[in-house]
Amino acid sequence: MHSSQGDGMAYHVNKKMRLVEVEVVRECDLNVNDNQFFAATHLGNVLHVGDTALCYDLPSSVKKFSRRSKKRNWKLQQLKEIHSELPDLLDELENDHVMRGQINIYKQQTEAQGPNHSDNDNEGMQVSSIPLSEMLDDLTFETKSSDPVTIRSVEEASKGVAWELEEL
Repeated sequence: MHSSQGDGMAYHVNKKMRLVEVEVVRECDLNVNDNQFFAATHLGNVLHVGDTALCYDLPSSVKKFSRRSKKRNWKLQQLKEIHSELPDLLDELENDHVMRGQINIYKQQTEAQGPNHSDNDNEGMQVSSIPLSEMLDDLTFETKSSDPVTIRSVEEASKGVAWELEEL
């Protein structure tokens, strides 16, 4: 059905549906407290003041998830003095890829995971927004013997390797 306004423009009017804003109150909360919900509905031609209608109670049906329920699978190498601002910084690093490019981010190794853990062990873990290709492997320098580590030049090191190979 088309209807015209005073300006001569025609617009479509639907007899079944009409968009209206309604104020909804739970029947159990009626005359008990002032919990009122405002909503938009297409049932403007059907609903009248005082009518009872069925609807979804969305505030109690949507489950809230905390953002940090799982541990991150990455870490920063050095940030020991700033403890109070660290969670905010880590959240900002996950969201800002430009800032991530300026900071070295290392892969997080948990105690249960060794260097040869399988990828199936991470079931149920939260996937980080930082891709693994942007993370560096954690470098640790350990000596197995009590001998001090000596740094040699490239020529000396190559000669030493050649001597060790010839001796074998």
